[in-house]
Amino acid sequence: PLWLGDIDRTSSRSKESGLIGSLRYWCEGLVRSYGIPVCDGPGRCADPRQLCLVCRVFGATGWARRFRVEVSGLAPVPLFFRVSPQVATASGNWLWQIFGADKTGGRKEKVAGETKYTFGATALWSATPFEITVIPRADAPPEALQLFAVALHAAANVGGIGAKTQYGFGQVDV
Repeated sequence: PLWLGDIDRTSSRSKESGLIGSLRYWCEGLVRSYGIPVCDGPGRCADPRQLCLVCRVFGATGWARRFRVEVSGLAPVPLFFRVSPQVATASGNWLWQIFGADKTGGRKEKVAGETKYTFGATALWSATPFEITVIPRADAPPEALQLFAVALHAAANVGGIGAKTQYGFGQVDV
């Protein structure tokens, strides 16, 4: 599943900003790995007249992103984890708290001496391929889309896209 969640600790619909932020992170790492200077975050370039490569592509204060992203084909599904009984015993309460506990309508109950967790949050899922459409601005140089594609490829092959990849979210094939 993908986690493109919101402030309510749920991922009930595609929020392209979560995807873009994740890909910006990967892009910054890739660009730095080639020794190219990158600022310390969106809009933090020392000289706003000379934006770093990542800000020129992903945007900064006073400089629009060079593309628009649309995600389609994802649907919200109830959040679940498939784990062994040992992992459930050791980490169930911790995961339940991280993913909203009762704030999102989750429940925790004892069933036959074991604690059963029901998460109120949702994640995004697609049993078939979903689409990420990248629409370049008219003034976007070809390198902008190439950099986006490289970041997407790296995220899919080395890490993940979206948030909460440390919990297994965002594992995709591109």
